[in-house]
Amino acid sequence: MLKTGFKNQNKILLYVLPLVILSFLIPFFLTELATFHDWRFFNAQAALLKSSIWHFNVWPIHDPWACGGTNVLQEIENLFYSPALFFLLFFPPSVSNLLGILLFVIIGYLTSYKYFKTITQEDRFAVFLAAIYVNLPWFTLHFAEGHVSYRSFLLMPAFLYCLQSLKKPKTFLYLSLLVALFINDGGFYTLIFCTVLTIAYSCLGLIDFRSLFHNLRKHFAFYLLTVITFLCLVFPKLYPSFLGTSHREPMLDQFTLGITDILKIMYWPLQTIFDGFEGSKWGFHEYGNYIGIFITVLFIGSLKSVFTKKMIPYFIALGLFFWVATGIGGVINPWSIFQKLPVINIAHIQSRYFIIVSLLLLTIIAFGLPFWKNKKLVSFLLIMALVEIILVNGIIYYNIFSKNEGDDFNIDQTITKDIVTHTQKYVLRPYIYEYPEAASKYCAKTSLTHVFVNCVEDEQYKGEVIFLQGNGKVFNYHYIPTRITFNYDNVMKDSVLQINTHHFLGWQSKIEGVKVISKNNGLVQLAFTQERGRAQIDFYPPYLTSLIITFLIGLGLLIILLRQKIE
Repeated sequence: MLKTGFKNQNKILLYVLPLVILSFLIPFFLTELATFHDWRFFNAQAALLKSSIWHFNVWPIHDPWACGGTNVLQEIENLFYSPALFFLLFFPPSVSNLLGILLFVIIGYLTSYKYFKTITQEDRFAVFLAAIYVNLPWFTLHFAEGHVSYRSFLLMPAFLYCLQSLKKPKTFLYLSLLVALFINDGGFYTLIFCTVLTIAYSCLGLIDFRSLFHNLRKHFAFYLLTVITFLCLVFPKLYPSFLGTSHREPMLDQFTLGITDILKIMYWPLQTIFDGFEGSKWGFHEYGNYIGIFITVLFIGSLKSVFTKKMIPYFIALGLFFWVATGIGGVINPWSIFQKLPVINIAHIQSRYFIIVSLLLLTIIAFGLPFWKNKKLVSFLLIMALVEIILVNGIIYYNIFSKNEGDDFNIDQTITKDIVTHTQKYVLRPYIYEYPEAASKYCAKTSLTHVFVNCVEDEQYKGEVIFLQGNGKVFNYHYIPTRITFNYDNVMKDSVLQINTHHFLGWQSKIEGVKVISKNNGLVQLAFTQERGRAQIDFYPPYLTSLIITFLIGLGLLIILLRQKIE
């Protein structure tokens, strides 16, 4: 039998796994989802990464065509240190992100089983609760929209399991590894939600800090090495991201859902991302959280047995996050506090917290299921709950793809363009990659807060290469990721050349006669000491080598710690 990593394996775990995989994969492979909404951005990211490595033979750290040139490492959703990098390197972009989500679906299912098994002590109950969680329409709506980075939410049950099992020293290592995975896979929303959940659980007394501190004194060296390992794994991702986003203003918003809205969110089966609410600027994927009839029946049926003093903190947590997600109360809603907290307020749109509501609902159900006398009825309700949400997911996909809003752009093609002769104002990723000799000023999902480049629609635009001081001739100009090359002739002494691309720490000249000078206006500027010659300007952040070495050290320490036998 396939080893799942759990001591008490059960065949049903493996029987349900193919259903989980097929229910996720079939809609994607039968449609053109790869060109739909935000999938375009994440697939463009994959195409750029793959083309940088295999075609241009450079580090995948720079995009010369989008947003006037961007440092990819400063984008919080970059996957430079993510395990999903393997898929991006060896599979077409339209498939690689899908496989990355599938990997998280499988891991999420297996770890959710472990979480629910510790509560129910019943394999069959835990299996179906895990399958229900990873199939929740909350995920379907977000994945259909193209929110690839939300895949780490599939591991929230694993996070809760580790959080409530800190009496085992190794669990602290697993918890640190999970958080590192959230960060390196671009799951900052997951990180923020788990942080808020940790604060709530701490205040409600659901975390065994006494055992944690006891083990900390007993195994101080192990815990210290775990913290060092964690920092080595996340610092390479966080440092450049902080450089790019430290001045970004959070997007503050607040709304209140009515009773009709809440009922539609939780019980309307014909959901689609094209639905919405009056006065809202967001699509329904930001609200939808279908619970359905059978989960509700299981919850109500479990109330009698779980409504005890021990369970009061879970009900308080459920009520708290339901309150936050609905926005009821306006300024007195806890969401008003969240929006004032640094880092926490990066996560906007409060209805996204419905995923925590769903997880807590399933958790309370898991506590109650062992007390049901009719076990066959429980199994029937769990199976029907899973079938119900899979059917709703099918409706969601059908409603989306019947709109036929895909496009014919082939994102799987290699990016080969190496010349930029002009910058246009508004061209989205990935389309700018097929525009010959063009770059785009438009920024979407990047870390830049200020755009300094000019475009052909701007009055002050004079070209991609202009002399700010002196004059001369520039020809054979080429611009690829991390590299600008050109020839120059008849250049006057002390001339200054400006290139219409953003300056970042790390631009440097590789050939004598040309020097990169200060970024007076946010753009790359060059000074000449020779009349003629060839110039090569490369982008390589001075911190990159150190960060890669730090990350490799972290991986080495992780292997050592995983091999440690500690009780």
